[in-house]
Amino acid sequence: MSTNPPPIYLSPGDFIAKGSHKKCFQHPQDPARCIKIPYNAPGETDLHREVHYLTRVLKQRAAQSGILPKYHGKVQTNLGEGHVFDLIRDFDGEISRSLAHALASESLLQTRFYGLKNALVALRESMFKYQIISMAIYPENILLQRLNPYDFKLMYINDMGSGAFLPLEYYIPAAAHAKVKRRWNRFIRSLLRQYEHPAAAELMRDISFM
Repeated sequence: MSTNPPPIYLSPGDFIAKGSHKKCFQHPQDPARCIKIPYNAPGETDLHREVHYLTRVLKQRAAQSGILPKYHGKVQTNLGEGHVFDLIRDFDGEISRSLAHALASESLLQTRFYGLKNALVALRESMFKYQIISMAIYPENILLQRLNPYDFKLMYINDMGSGAFLPLEYYIPAAAHAKVKRRWNRFIRSLLRQYEHPAAAELMRDISFM
């Protein structure tokens, strides 16, 4: 007779971050993974959309893009049902911090300007090439993964997929490309408003879609 495994216990020490609808914890049994837990109805909707998009719509394109975390399935925890994803870490083992953190640091922008610029351009090109749809792009939803002390990679970790009732962008490449362009250009405009120091403005120059 089979029995269900006991729930995974998530302690305050496992907590990583909290968004508007979901909390993220380090998986206590696997340091390479994290568990997202919804704490309201919109959070459950968000996770359902993300999982459906990664596993049913993108399928192999999710892995090919190199900028999305891999999904590892559902688990039961002491805080309710959770969903397991890759946990993005830097080359030194530290959990990667958000692009928002980097953009708020003028010293980091000045000393790692070209690495950040190249990472933003690579993210833009990957989102376009692999038709990666998002609800909206925020710097808090993008992690700056340090590959070494000088090179970076941006990983998109939250709000993947479309909220449309009939998402044509899932099935028509031209619609997907058009939506990626709109979302990206809106993202760059919002960054220019939010981060006004000269280094940030220079970083954002010439990386919008024309």
